[in-house]
Amino acid sequence: MNEVALSRPLRNRLRLPLWAGVLLILLGWQAQIVHGTVASLQAQGDYIAVAADSLTVGSSRTTCKIAVLGDQIVFAASGIAGNKGDKDTSWNVFDLARQEYSAPRISDERVIRKVAEDYGRRIADKLNQELKSDHGHDLLTYLLSGNGIAGQAIFAGFDQKHQRDLVEVDVGIRSREKPVIETSIRILAEDGTPANDVIGAFRISEEYKLQQSERSRVWRHRLKVRSRKLQLKDRLALEAETIVALTTRYNPEYAQPPIDIVLISRGGGATWIHRKNECRLH
Repeated sequence: MNEVALSRPLRNRLRLPLWAGVLLILLGWQAQIVHGTVASLQAQGDYIAVAADSLTVGSSRTTCKIAVLGDQIVFAASGIAGNKGDKDTSWNVFDLARQEYSAPRISDERVIRKVAEDYGRRIADKLNQELKSDHGHDLLTYLLSGNGIAGQAIFAGFDQKHQRDLVEVDVGIRSREKPVIETSIRILAEDGTPANDVIGAFRISEEYKLQQSERSRVWRHRLKVRSRKLQLKDRLALEAETIVALTTRYNPEYAQPPIDIVLISRGGGATWIHRKNECRLH
């Protein structure tokens, strides 16, 4: 696994605890903190599958946490979702991701990586402005209570040259002594080998991956049986969905159904496997 980090030590510091995918509404602070998220990515060969839950913390409504950017790129986010302030201060992560994707680019640059880097910088800038506002203390208290993490995102797809790119963006505070929001970028499986990633509430996915518990071995066996006769693209979608579904079952306070799933194929574009009404087609 290769890393290209804007702030390499950041990810090491921001190793998420179990509850870090759940974000609470802070009294007196307008930030739209809605994602009790787990999002799972599975990639192999010409296919990428991304699945995410729908929990909105503090509300009975569901939230779409996946966005299709163009035809070949998918974005998923966990953490602080934006700010519900007035028209001059409001923002959300999905609008920012779409804006960065739509910005003019040099034709020969790795578009997905550049979009991810610029998105990360913009989120950090927004949150640093929040830290300087009247409610900055509430935000800082929240961030420090969660080991500094503000949010994570996945950008995954195929660029204009049909090269696969899988990028995780981590945004947060590096140290208590220096309360400044910074961004780090992690490139997954740059050599094109099979890859997987989970953002948000990761405890169940780690248990599944390590295969040290009896129930995790049962989970893996059941998945193997279900996927035995499936094509590669369907196996990837099923595994991405399974990680999220296990989290919704065993950690329901951090993730809830329904589960949205998008499949991207090299040259074939993005296809929704499951999509609730809150999710935009594009």
